[in-house]
Parts: sequence; structure tokens; C-alpha cells
Amino acid sequence: GREKVSQLAVGNILPLGYVAYLIKIFKKKPYTVFTHGYDILLASQSSWKKFWAKLILKNARAIIANSQFTKNQIIKHYQIVADKIKIVYPCVAEELIKAAEMTGETNQRSVFANSIFPSRSADRQYLNTPISKFNLLSVARLQARKGIDTALESLPAVIRIIPNLRYIIVGDGPDQARLKNIVKQLNLAKYVEFVGVKNQDELVQYYKQADIFILTPRQIGPDAEGFGIVYSEANLFGLPVIGSKTGGVSEAVLDGQTGLLVEPQNSQELAEAIIKLYQNAGWRRKLGQQGRERVLREFR
Repeated sequence: GREKVSQLAVGNILPLGYVAYLIKIFKKKPYTVFTHGYDILLASQSSWKKFWAKLILKNARAIIANSQFTKNQIIKHYQIVADKIKIVYPCVAEELIKAAEMTGETNQRSVFANSIFPSRSADRQYLNTPISKFNLLSVARLQARKGIDTALESLPAVIRIIPNLRYIIVGDGPDQARLKNIVKQLNLAKYVEFVGVKNQDELVQYYKQADIFILTPRQIGPDAEGFGIVYSEANLFGLPVIGSKTGGVSEAVLDGQTGLLVEPQNSQELAEAIIKLYQNAGWRRKLGQQGRERVLREFR
């Protein structure tokens, strides 16, 4: 149309990058490519796609990576000069930041005015959760690489120490049937709740009533966790988070500062991390508070 386009921002290398590359060749318009991790690794698996991805990246005006992990993969697989790649971490939505400031209806001052989380009890009544429950939360698409199975396998050891445990899983996906089967095999039905996909208002309530956020993904083939915005979201609500040492997760979660990192697929190490945080409420709150401060400082 009549709009004067000076440059293009492209959300993925393939297939949108093909179009951007052709527009650059024929119309002389520069383009910037945003990369996420999985896209970089997936294209590197096929010589045809790798050829095109390299051409598209080399001809880009700039490349934006969502983590140092993703940047490293671009350099390794496509020999792009490091200076051309800028890291921009995913940011949490401003409306989520506003929601995190609010507590239950009765108390509108900041949840973080003191470090005891006055809102936790009000928010639990909203979800009909007995306040005596100790709540673990995961928010993820239910696919094998997200590692929900590792979390489930860690629970029998955790329940021995925390008999009032409840583990809430928000999201759905192709791995759901297998995960429900693990719940059955391990006799976890009375501890685990799959609540499906939730809208943002509902999700806020789940974050507010949780005690610890856990998600321990692993890399399966080219499918890696490029960053993990859910860790930032959970930290925003003052939650300590447990992630795994894979992909860009160690940039989303600072081990010992905003949460803990464990080896992927190590359910024993995960169980120990959960129990350690359970037994030390002061430390739990400190990690959550430091996580919140980092999100507000770095991920807006």
C-alpha cells in the first residue's frame, strides 16, 4: 500500500525469513530477525534449511536472541559474528505487574509491603484451598521436554516430609495422558491437580496462592528451552522458583539468588530442593523477593 516501510522485523527465521530476504534483495529494505532457541536448533538439523537460515541471518541488519544460550547456538551453528547478535530477554506483561501489586479484595496495599505475604490467605479462599496446604505450581504446555514427569516422580519422597502437599499443573498438551498415568501409578491422585489452560486473571490467582514454582525442562533433540518467561512471572509474585540446568533457564533463574537449579530428569535432586525450601520459610521468601526485584529491574 501507501505506507512507507523503512525496515522489517521478522518473528522467526523460517518461513518468514525467506520473505524478508527476498524483499531485501528486490526492494533493498533491511530486516532484523528475532530468534528463540528451538528455531535455531531445528533449522541446523537439515542441510537445506541450514543453508537458508545462514543466508537469512548473514543478511540481516541485526539478530535479536532471547538469551545468551540462543546467541551461542547461532554463533556455533551458523558462524555469525557475535557483535551482530543482541540479547533481549523476554519481558513480563505490564498488566501482570499491576496484578502482582494487588492482594485480595479486602487489602489493596502491595503484597510486598511486608515479606509475610498477607495476601496468600485471602487468595486461597478464592480458590477454595485450605490454607494448611503447601502448594507447588507448574505452568507449561504439557509436552515431554517440559519435565512435568520429573516433578511427579519427585513427589513420593516430598510427601513423606510434606504430607499436606498439593501440586497444581496449569496448561494442557500432548503429554497429558502419559502424565495422568504417572499420577495413577504413583498413587498421587489426592495430591495432584491438572487444571487445564487458564486466562490471565485466573493465572494470577494460582501464582498468588502457590508457595513454590517448579518447572524442570530438558532438551529433546533440537527442542530446547530458550529462556522461560514463566520463571519471571512466578518470581514477580514473590515465588521462589526451581528450574533445571538446560538451555537458557540458568539466565531466567539465578541459582541461589532467585531460585534453585537442578539437573534435568533428576527427581531426587528436585525432591531435595523442594524439601529444603519448605523447611526454610525465611530463605524461601528471600529468594522470591530477590526474584521479584530482579524482574522489576531487568525484565520490563
